[in-house]
Amino acid sequence: MPRKQLLRPVSENTSATAHVGQSVAVELRGGGGSGFAWQPVSPLPKGVSLKKEYKIPSSRASIGGAGREILNFSFEKKGHYQVDLEFVSPGGHEVVETKKLNFDID
Repeated sequence: MPRKQLLRPVSENTSATAHVGQSVAVELRGGGGSGFAWQPVSPLPKGVSLKKEYKIPSSRASIGGAGREILNFSFEKKGHYQVDLEFVSPGGHEVVETKKLNFDID
């Protein structure tokens, strides 16, 4: 099984290189109990899948912390992919933050 690559975006535009079938995990700030969550702005390109998970902060490191949202992307075909994300309110009416992710898959 291919090893998962972890990517922690620190700027508006973040890039990663991976192989077909390799999972790329993107770790972003979480919404905690607020209900805010990361979602793609438009449907994902064909052959790209996304599974989300939530990482709860250690009680020793951060009491009441919001945790981290981890987006696991996998790709069925070679190519360049851009995924635009937004951090939205539970009802989807308020966008707090956006990210552009670029993936080069070989």
